Amino acid sequence: MSPPESGGLLPIRLRLLGRQIDAFLLAERQQLPLWGVVAFGAGIASWFWLPTPGHWLTAILIALGLSMASLALGGRLGRALAFGGLFFALGQGLIWGRSELVEAPRIERITITTFDARIERVEPLVARERVRLTLNPVGDELPPRLRVSLREAQAYDALREGAVIRLRARLTPPPTMAVPGGYDFARHAWFKRIGGVGSALGDVQLLRASRASSLDGVRATLGSKVRAALPGAGDGIATALATGDKNAVAKEDAEAMRRSGLAHLLAVSGLHIAAVADRRCCCRSS
Repeated sequence: MSPPESGGLLPIRLRLLGRQIDAFLLAERQQLPLWGVVAFGAGIASWFWLPTPGHWLTAILIALGLSMASLALGGRLGRALAFGGLFFALGQGLIWGRSELVEAPRIERITITTFDARIERVEPLVARERVRLTLNPVGDELPPRLRVSLREAQAYDALREGAVIRLRARLTPPPTMAVPGGYDFARHAWFKRIGGVGSALGDVQLLRASRASSLDGVRATLGSKVRAALPGAGDGIATALATGDKNAVAKEDAEAMRRSGLAHLLAVSGLHIAAVADRRCCCRSS
């Protein structure tokens, strides 16, 4: 009996495995583009997982090296690995570039200071009895964007988008996750270019009134009118249905909505769902 042929440089078992993989890729060729999305997302996820720019660069070079080596391998498997490595490198390069693009100064320690700033956004946190301002400080002493909270007693109607104010605030760096795997506000703040958060101390002085009313301002005005017309329990839910602002919903009401399976009504499209449901009920009753 003659010995089996070597089949070139690769052992016969590896050649058979390669043929099986090629057959599998041929059968799944319609699904292969979706794996490109997976590789792209894996590149983005690895950027968050790896700690330093040196690790990011190493991962990109390894992915590109794998891609080039796979092209030399040939076949469907080689092309699949080549495109996978390329999409992985693109995903990591994209998020790295995005991070560098939005980089902004940050507060490194607790600071108490008085400063002038233009109001970029006003968010009434009715359930917490507070108002949150996104501010653009005037000058270069502070980061270009801060988020400061006011008590309801410190806020007044003239605090609208575009107004310039003077306030004294206690500022801190954006907080990181409280527990492992929890919500990392510092990461969110980085991509929003928020360099510090804090609370206002004392009265807020209006230096220049707002000249125009933005869409957020119109929504806040509508929300205040809804709460004035429907005072008491449930006014937060009515505000959320009318404007999409879930900050007005009290914690106990939000928990009750979740337990009853109605939390989706508080989403952006909740008003439309409620309107359709109400119309269907009216049609059935008639």
